[in-house]
Amino acid sequence: MSNLSNIKYCQIVILLFTLCFLFTDISQTFGSSGVSLNSLERLSEKETQKLARCLSALTSPKVLAPNESLGWLGFDIGVVSSLYHVKTHVRSMLQSKATDHSDIADELYLAFLLGKMGLPQGFDLEAHAFMPEVVHHFSAVGGALKWTPTFFENDKYYVTPALRGSFSFTHFSKYQSRTATGDFILSSRKFNNVGIYGGGSILRIFGTYDNGVVRSGLDRDPKLWTQRYFAGINYDIVLRKNFELGLSAEAAFMTDSQAYSLKTSLIF
Repeated sequence: MSNLSNIKYCQIVILLFTLCFLFTDISQTFGSSGVSLNSLERLSEKETQKLARCLSALTSPKVLAPNESLGWLGFDIGVVSSLYHVKTHVRSMLQSKATDHSDIADELYLAFLLGKMGLPQGFDLEAHAFMPEVVHHFSAVGGALKWTPTFFENDKYYVTPALRGSFSFTHFSKYQSRTATGDFILSSRKFNNVGIYGGGSILRIFGTYDNGVVRSGLDRDPKLWTQRYFAGINYDIVLRKNFELGLSAEAAFMTDSQAYSLKTSLIF
């Protein structure tokens, strides 16, 4: 077998293993995590804000790409799988407020569908949606607009900046949120199709709890700010001219949680 064939074989193996991970049936894992808010009652003002900050930050759109615009009518279609780790103090608070005294796991799994389309002048439009029929009583959709200055997109610069704004809608049982996120991203020049990136985000959260979750007389609509820091790596496998397989891994750190995400996508 030629060296070229060996490389292609390894690429196919990587793709298959990644897809197997992304499409693993996660419903049982997530469903047993007790993230449903049905049993929560009489949260204090501090507790409502802490829970809103944790849940909304978890589902805000991840970056999962270096600063390289797709170009006019370029597309990036794929699947994202994320492992979320909720900090102990949030888990303890949820357990103490659950009327059924159910155990709350500190790890959650979610999978999203992701689509991007390239626009002129270094702009990319993004949309993401939670994969349906995986978890009951949960939904999430969102979109983003990213701008990479075109004059940075060449081999002259080792680091490329970009700005990204996103908005997401999330619905848990008894809690809904609207989250606006602003990202500042720095990305390295690619070497052998490998690029690294990192940055920080500011999130503005608008949450709403159903009746009974919050103590009587307290505001059921918390509004708060929080932040996020992230870093990731990307590897593009050229399948043929103008057709690539993109693999990305990212770690994000929020006030009450961390998120570890993998993305597999086709770029054309």
